[in-house]
Amino acid sequence: GWLDDQGHPIGIVSVTTRLRAEGDIALVGGAVEVARLAGEGVSKDEALHHADLVLDASRRRSVIAEAGTIIQAARSGDVGAAVEAGTATMMELQAPVHDGVFTAKESGQQVFASVEATREGGGLAHLGLKTGVRAYDRRANHGLGILPGNAMFLAARSGIGKTAFALDLIADATIGVGEKPPAARTDYITLEMSHAELTMRALSRRSGLLLADIIRGDLDDERLSMLLEAACWWATTGVRIVDKSGFTPQDLGSHIWKAARQGVEFFVVDHMHEMTRGEGQGRLSDNEFYGRVAKMLKALAKRLGVRVLCLAQCNREAEGVKPQLSHLRGSGGIEEAADMVTFLHRDRTQPITQIICSKNRNGMAGDDTMFFDGSIQRFRELTPQEVAMMADKDGGSAWPV
Repeated sequence: GWLDDQGHPIGIVSVTTRLRAEGDIALVGGAVEVARLAGEGVSKDEALHHADLVLDASRRRSVIAEAGTIIQAARSGDVGAAVEAGTATMMELQAPVHDGVFTAKESGQQVFASVEATREGGGLAHLGLKTGVRAYDRRANHGLGILPGNAMFLAARSGIGKTAFALDLIADATIGVGEKPPAARTDYITLEMSHAELTMRALSRRSGLLLADIIRGDLDDERLSMLLEAACWWATTGVRIVDKSGFTPQDLGSHIWKAARQGVEFFVVDHMHEMTRGEGQGRLSDNEFYGRVAKMLKALAKRLGVRVLCLAQCNREAEGVKPQLSHLRGSGGIEEAADMVTFLHRDRTQPITQIICSKNRNGMAGDDTMFFDGSIQRFRELTPQEVAMMADKDGGSAWPV
């Protein structure tokens, strides 16, 4: 009865396995008697079920063995390294059963099928996440958008607008093609601002109401109605705000792992340099620590088939100059792990902002220019008149340094 209730096939292997688990195999005369009573060979369904049992038992043994390794490493004092190693192994145990080795023929067939499907609006086109920010979308994977497995990094000095830009990227993010592709299911992990602060910025961006007025509650009935309309829109997006402080890399990895299994497709971490070091990580240098975080995020994105955007802070050396990769703490690890690294740069007295794509594994690096309205926390494209004004002001230069 139990096997049938659980949806398992009824046969020699399944019945024998269940009787052994319950300790009742001897009561029926052993496995030989079960086989005689069945009077038939092993069916295809039962063979597959048996294979699943063997695989499950193998994974269970691996988990037990790895748990022992983690305990032993933790006792030695290096808890952080032990948890990182254990997380990687557990991820491997949950991965689809494939040895990861493809013949040239198999790989070529898959690539050709993918290209053919993409040409027809499926394939990679169907998987691309578009943010609606054209300056960003056209550089991500040659215009396909952010693909599963991508780890993207966005950096700037404090006060330049990286959170506002991240909100621009997620607010209208969709996955797929067609007239109304579905909204991307997004977790915005805010390690610096509260959920209320972040939502106020999102509502200001959407409604056009001054952020200062929203914070003070200085709104008449008409503008309050505008705020309500923006709040209703915000409620229909695929965004969840994860408002936590003291997040360690292990906490972050655990959250992404669980949320991805619940269907979350896009993760924003705001920001990397607000993370708390876990046990055993205190002696790591900044470059080692943040490099490890970057590599972990890339590994999670690739393994789970999700998209990750991680915000980062530039150091003081980037103040007033065009930022580059060396201005990031942990720049070596970030550069190695990232599919795309983008910087925001502007004169703090000016709204014109340079969007600098310094690394792009699957697309063109380069610079774009946008207008940042800090009063409503919104980036937008320049109008032709503004482009002309910049050229006149700067002797033809597209960017006033």
